[in-house]
Amino acid sequence: VTGVQTCALPICAATRLPERDLVGVAKDQVAKVKATGAAGTIELEHRNRSDAKASYWAAPGSPDHNDPAEDWVEKAIALKSTSYVQPEEVPTALEERLRLEVTDADNKVVTVVISEGTDAKGAKAWYAKSDHTRELVKVSSSQARDISEDLGAILPGSTPAAPAAPET
Repeated sequence: VTGVQTCALPICAATRLPERDLVGVAKDQVAKVKATGAAGTIELEHRNRSDAKASYWAAPGSPDHNDPAEDWVEKAIALKSTSYVQPEEVPTALEERLRLEVTDADNKVVTVVISEGTDAKGAKAWYAKSDHTRELVKVSSSQARDISEDLGAILPGSTPAAPAAPET
């Protein structure tokens, strides 16, 4: 073995794997989340975050658990990228649908912007850009749409949605 490299693989933005995590903060290190969308804005604090069984989400200054918000926050911070947007794939008509400001235990804030746009093939698609990814990435359209649309259900004063009636 001579130690001579016999092949070289190009490494560039087009071939690298995306940073799938949009937030870059472990769940138990998320201290606060502020979400702003068409339905309004909500701020939540992660209480007892070091104890997975006792942790919960609540409005600042409130001792009350916000169970619908807990599920929503879990989905929002778990949203992953699927790939970086390449120069030939830059979407048109990009519209911000949701902005998340995630504060970690050290008070570092990571902003995630989730947007809807039209992809290079003319189809509607969802995208995100965060302080963590630093670039525009593609995300699951169904998950991003659900997170954006469900924000209204967790806002203070909202009424939980009734279960859908079975189709006949």
